[in-house]
Amino acid sequence: MAGLVFALLGGCGGGAGRAAGQPYRLTVWFHAGQAPERRVMHAAVRRFNAVQHAVRVHLVLIPEGSYNGQVQAAALAGDLPDVLEFDGPYVYNYVWEGKLIPLDGLLPRRLLRGLLPSIVRQGTYRGRLYSVAMFDSGLGLWGNRRELERAGVRIPATPRAAWSATRFDRVLATLARHDPDGKALDLKLNYPGEWLTYAFSPLIESAGGDLLDRRTDRTAQGFLSGP
Repeated sequence: MAGLVFALLGGCGGGAGRAAGQPYRLTVWFHAGQAPERRVMHAAVRRFNAVQHAVRVHLVLIPEGSYNGQVQAAALAGDLPDVLEFDGPYVYNYVWEGKLIPLDGLLPRRLLRGLLPSIVRQGTYRGRLYSVAMFDSGLGLWGNRRELERAGVRIPATPRAAWSATRFDRVLATLARHDPDGKALDLKLNYPGEWLTYAFSPLIESAGGDLLDRRTDRTAQGFLSGP
C-alpha cells in the first residue's frame, strides 16, 4: 500500500523566504514507477495547483529502484521533502525515528470518513494518523490456465470452491511434475525491500500468528519465531 506522508524534517520549509502574497511551495517526492501511475500523479498535481493558489506543489520523480535508499539518506541528513510517498511498511519506522508529523488535524473530517478502514489502520501508529494511502492493494495468486488444464488440475470457479492448503500443496506437486525445471511457483524471493513483509505477513497473521509482541512492539521473539 503506497501512502502520501508528511515529513517532519522537511515539512516546515515550504514557506521559508517567500514574499508576501506568494503561494507556499510544497516539494513532493514520488517514485518513478509505472507510466500509468506517473500519469495519475501528474494529473492530480495539475488539478490541485489549478483549483487554488495558496499552495503550489512541486513534484519530484525519483527512480523506483533507489527510492527508499534516497529517502533514508535524506532522513539522516535532515533534508526530507515536505511530502513524500513510500510503501506502507516503512511508515512506522520513520514515525518511531521522529521523522514524520501526524496528519490528524490537517485533513478534513469528510475526507477521513471516506477512507477505507484498512487505509486508516495502516496509516495509524499509537493512535495517531501519519499516512494516507492513495489506494489499498492486495495480493493474489495467478495461475496459467493452460498449464493447469494440461496437468488435469481442478480450477476453482467460486470462493467456496477454493483450494485448501493441503490441496494447494498437491496442485504444486502436480504442476512441478509437468514442468521441465520442476518449479511450479514463483514467490519473487529475489525482490528487495519490504516485499517479504508485504507478501507474507498476511499469511502469518491469517493463521493466528504475528510478527511482533504487540504489547511493546519491541520484540519478535516468541512471535515471529513461534509455532
